[in-house]
Amino acid sequence: MNVNDPPNSKFTRGEKCIFFHIVLVFVAILIMLIIFIIHLYVVQHTENSTVNTRRSGNKDNIQDYPSIGVVYVDITPIVTICNSLLIRTKWSISPANCVVTRTHPELAFMLMKWRIDYGQDTIYTTNIKRSVPHPHFDKDTFSNNIGLFEHVDTIPLQHLG
Repeated sequence: MNVNDPPNSKFTRGEKCIFFHIVLVFVAILIMLIIFIIHLYVVQHTENSTVNTRRSGNKDNIQDYPSIGVVYVDITPIVTICNSLLIRTKWSISPANCVVTRTHPELAFMLMKWRIDYGQDTIYTTNIKRSVPHPHFDKDTFSNNIGLFEHVDTIPLQHLG
């Protein structure tokens, strides 16, 4: 074979590889599109089922998951700080960076305005009695980023949903 002879193929190996990958991606997209269209016609969704992501247990018993609440400062306008999970009737768990913010010296004037709301149909609001961050929480690396809020009022677990 001489250097001046024309190659047997019009495309290089790299060009063939790129073409194969492009074809493969389009075939995969086409397959997923077909599956999605079949899903739309086979599965019957209710009006609110696409945004309903909360699991619920038996309505007569305590639910099988902790209720999600919102921690906020009751000022005008209301300032939402973070979410919390109700783990007992008087205790919630939250990220430690949220828990330590409550006791920051520059925010001391708002200490009594912190609240937690739980519930969907009936909203239960309680003040925060104390906040307990993890003893090894590191604000620089966020390691051990977990803490507790103790409520002033009892939140009934069986009525949340």
